[in-house]
Amino acid sequence: MRNVFKFIITCLIPVLTVIYGVGDYLQWWDKISGRYDALKGFERLIHGNGYPENYIYKDEPEFAAIEKIINKNTRNEKIIKLIKKDIRPSAISIDGGGAKRHQVPDRWPQSIFIPANSQILYLYGVSKQGGKGKLSWVGTAADLRRWIEESKNKERFWVTTVFLSILSMWVGILQLLKENKNSGDTILNNP
Repeated sequence: MRNVFKFIITCLIPVLTVIYGVGDYLQWWDKISGRYDALKGFERLIHGNGYPENYIYKDEPEFAAIEKIINKNTRNEKIIKLIKKDIRPSAISIDGGGAKRHQVPDRWPQSIFIPANSQILYLYGVSKQGGKGKLSWVGTAADLRRWIEESKNKERFWVTTVFLSILSMWVGILQLLKENKNSGDTILNNP
């Protein structure tokens, strides 16, 4: 039984590392965290087709994911105050439309340019049926893209650097304690 436990402990870190790596490659963690939907929403916002394609309403799957990332990162004090009051937007969009870079044949995908400094907007009091609401900027397209990437980088840091390092130290300490227990020495007496 001890050999089985020792084998499991020895294999634990490499197995968890492989599971995390495969999950990262297959985007499991992006889907669980909401980053997958946020990235889909971001691509939709910058697509350049204009209304209604670049409007994401609160009943769409991408909305909650993008809103969560924006709410954690925006520097707009007005939006921060509304978040604290639990006032949520009814839609998210981007200001301005895209400019076609080159004329291409009709059946080809259009090459549309959306500047990185285009403002991402929270819209309040609007619905798919229309409505006159209010809007406010929350950041730029470049900000939103960076916030999504930073979310992934933070996760990687905590999982690979902190969690796996602590787990490695724990396994090493367990092995050291077991060896010292078997030899009758203590850690302090063993140079």
